[in-house]
Amino acid sequence: MRKRDSRSIIPRSNLLEHLSIRNVLLAAGGTHLTLTVSIFLVGRFALLPGMLDTNGIGITFAADCLSYRTEAISFIGIFSHQGIIPWLAASSEVLVNPFHLKLYSLSFAVFGPWLGYNILSAEPLNVVYYLSILYLVFALGQEVFDRRVGLLAAMIVALWPSFLLHTTQLFRDPLFIAAVLALTLICVRWLTRDYSWLRGIVAGAIGAVVVWLLWLLRSEMWEVMLAIAVIGVCLLVARQVREKRFMGGNLAGAALLLIAVITIPRMGETSELQAQPGAPLPARITQLRRSFVTSYPGAGSNVDTDVEFSSPGDIIRYLPRAAIVGFFSPFPNMWFVAGLQAGLIGRVVSGLETLMMYGIELLAVWGLWRRKDNLPAWLLLLAAGAGVTALGLVVVNVAALYRMRYAFWVLIIIVGAEGMMRLFSASGLKKRLEIKEFEAGD
Repeated sequence: MRKRDSRSIIPRSNLLEHLSIRNVLLAAGGTHLTLTVSIFLVGRFALLPGMLDTNGIGITFAADCLSYRTEAISFIGIFSHQGIIPWLAASSEVLVNPFHLKLYSLSFAVFGPWLGYNILSAEPLNVVYYLSILYLVFALGQEVFDRRVGLLAAMIVALWPSFLLHTTQLFRDPLFIAAVLALTLICVRWLTRDYSWLRGIVAGAIGAVVVWLLWLLRSEMWEVMLAIAVIGVCLLVARQVREKRFMGGNLAGAALLLIAVITIPRMGETSELQAQPGAPLPARITQLRRSFVTSYPGAGSNVDTDVEFSSPGDIIRYLPRAAIVGFFSPFPNMWFVAGLQAGLIGRVVSGLETLMMYGIELLAVWGLWRRKDNLPAWLLLLAAGAGVTALGLVVVNVAALYRMRYAFWVLIIIVGAEGMMRLFSASGLKKRLEIKEFEAGD
């Protein structure tokens, strides 16, 4: 009998075993810088005049950043002529909380005189955001599962096309995503580590700072942050019951964070969501939905624009639909129809990405099923579910929802990476069994 070459069925050495997060971050940073320079040059030489302006800002996929750039430049003048206190207190015509624009103004102030006030001057800040997100993805994957899952998830996020593209612009989303991941990591560690009282309080204080940052960036989403904290506390209680022991340090940190999530948003009423102090939740959600309709009039990707809420019952009945919109939009009927801003190419790309996310969501469900006793994994998916459903409840424009959803999609990708690793492991095991059967037959 002719002996089959066993090399064809022996699984190759796992690439992830030979990678380090440092190398992944170095490669990702180089990729990000190269992409930013390329986008800037395409815009500067007007190679795609309908898509990019001369500063490298996306006219179609990042139209908000055109006004963000103008606002950031205006903050430079305030800082230079009036000082830091007026700069911190300055308001904006385009955002309720322009904190991220003030950070961009600092980057513009340092690099703008040499590079101009464009995406090249914003790149030092953008690449820090981008790499921070990747490191936090790795840290979450490693904390919840193992190092290989963390690396795989970080690489998937690093190369996600639309995410990579949007991180070259002047959005607040990258900083928001990093803050959401940091908050989730703090909650995850309640379930994976045993804190002393001191370490627990320090972790809770760090969490309070993260919550404050999230409130500055997207104060209208503070209920989602509250939901993540509450889910974390509930799972911490479940851990203590399961392990039959009291964890004072973990509980102290959790209590401090929970207090911060509840009290920080009450310190001001600048949020659109709190524009009517004491207004019922249905009225506030309806107000936000109307604001999206007003901001995107005639957009071809608006959904359920006629839906309004007059009671908590209306919200509860709409939650299944909100989850569908949050998890599965843009729907297939939008994938191959030209959008008003993104055009046909943008719609096709978003459709392909959504299709990939369908697969990752299935892998995440399978990975969780295989590790259903893993409380931190439950935290990731429950937090993602809360965030995505909340966005589906409030955001009627799919294009806006698509970008705002990245923070919660990333959590799903981490659990999906675990499902992917288990799929690869099962495939490798099958090949090893084939080798043994073949050799036994010989």
